[in-house]
Amino acid sequence: MPKLKDSAEEYVRDLSRHILSMEITSLSNNPEGPDNRRMVHRLVTLYLDTIPLVMAKPNPTEARTARDTIVNIVKDLFETATSNLPFSTRRRDPSPILDQLAHRFVMTCFEETWSKKLAGCTGLIIMTSEVDLGRAWVRQREPDFIRALFFVLKDMPNETPAEVDDVMKAISRILRICREDGDAMDEDGFSREEETSYLVRVLIVELSSTTATVREAARMTLKLLGELGKTNISDLMAPHKERLLNPIFTKPLRALPLGTQIGNVDAIRYCLELQPPLLEMNDELLRLLHEVLALADADDVALIGRNTQRHAALELVKLRLVCIKLLTASMHLTDCFSKQHQTRQRYVFNHVNILNLTQYSIVS
Repeated sequence: MPKLKDSAEEYVRDLSRHILSMEITSLSNNPEGPDNRRMVHRLVTLYLDTIPLVMAKPNPTEARTARDTIVNIVKDLFETATSNLPFSTRRRDPSPILDQLAHRFVMTCFEETWSKKLAGCTGLIIMTSEVDLGRAWVRQREPDFIRALFFVLKDMPNETPAEVDDVMKAISRILRICREDGDAMDEDGFSREEETSYLVRVLIVELSSTTATVREAARMTLKLLGELGKTNISDLMAPHKERLLNPIFTKPLRALPLGTQIGNVDAIRYCLELQPPLLEMNDELLRLLHEVLALADADDVALIGRNTQRHAALELVKLRLVCIKLLTASMHLTDCFSKQHQTRQRYVFNHVNILNLTQYSIVS
């Protein structure tokens, strides 16, 4: 009801101030042991449970209104913690409540429906961009936030939603918050190098994802980690490259679904295009290149049978495109086909046709 909208929003905001200020006072008066300071009242727990649900609205106008309300609630919480509260002489720390709220947003990213995933993602954006909660607070939760945002990208609808750009920007924003100062150690004495290594270990496997958006996000993340840490991307990936390469080299490409073939081939192409390349020519890579060449040169029926659905046709175009890109990327590394004239002719022929195939894929 439009007439009650403003008064309802103000009531919710006042109710939030009352509940959360009482909780902050209670927490600040409790002993500051690591267990006690994390405990929140059951009423607050139930109240925080409703926040992600309120934001999961299919209607864009309602979702925007809920978002603005949550921004105000988080700001009020932070301001309340730094103001003079009655009956309290201890330092007021809102972290227990903020931790609970952040945990709910992270878990909402793993929900089944897209509206709930988007609500969780929006909540993380609010807590890392809309409200300044401090770099230390964000850094302690960086791995959880990044994993949750990547899961949103991996589990998005087939038709790429407009909100994908917001998710990508949120990942970039979190990385910059945690690393732009350039310190080797954080306030708690944890090594920045160890934190980056952990992220690379988690994200390197996403380079072979079946979803193009996830692969793009992984490449963007690795590039940004390298820039912020002033480190070569190949050096970042080298200690963890087996996590990416072992599953790719274990099975023949033709034994895998089309989407997995595309992801694997694109991952190897990316590794070869790095400067310096992450891979060296060996028997496994040579075998894969022969497989890729065969895929790029095979008939459609041999790859997808007699299935003429549009989706399968588009996947086939994408497969041929990434195959040719990989062959192109590998040409400067080796002359492995120089003594195999027939193979070399097919290799160069596919290289020359990359522009035509690219144009075809765009039109399709």
